[in-house]
Order: sequence, then structure tokens, then C-alpha cells
Amino acid sequence: MFKFEHSVKGKINVEELWDLYSKVERWSEWDREVQKAELKGEFVTGSSGLMYMNGLPPLPYELDEVEKGRRFVVTSYMGNVRVQFRHVIK
Repeated sequence: MFKFEHSVKGKINVEELWDLYSKVERWSEWDREVQKAELKGEFVTGSSGLMYMNGLPPLPYELDEVEKGRRFVVTSYMGNVRVQFRHVIK
């Protein structure tokens, strides 16, 4: 298993930050690797969509955990490899 962790500290309104996270079409604004992202349905646990990453075919993903204003977990599979991104607001 490979694990990478990254943190950013700053002063921002939690609602404004959550707006960037929960509006999937805005993911390319804060993640340089994302060209475009789509979501079927609402930004809630169990919803799924597609991410278009630089140099890769469309990547299906699922929102495994969503706690409004606090955190969300995105899971994708690349063959037999599970890739999971956890975003936590503290």
C-alpha cells in the first residue's frame, strides 16, 4: 500500500471551500491534473461520476463518504489498483 498526505493551512470560509469541493465541475480549478469532472446526481455518499485526467482515459469514481462541510472520500479503480482521495476540512 502506498500512502501520500498533503496539508494546506489558511484562512477561508468553510462554506466557500465546501463550494469548491462539492461542485465537481470546479475540481479543475484546484487540481491541476483534472481536466474536467462530472457527477451523476447530488454530491452525496454513493454518487458516481467521471474524471478526465491529463493523459488518462476517463476515470470512473464514487463518493464513498460525504459529510457536508467537513470531509469527503473519492474512490477510483485503475485495473486492480484502488485509488482513494480523502479531503478533510479542519
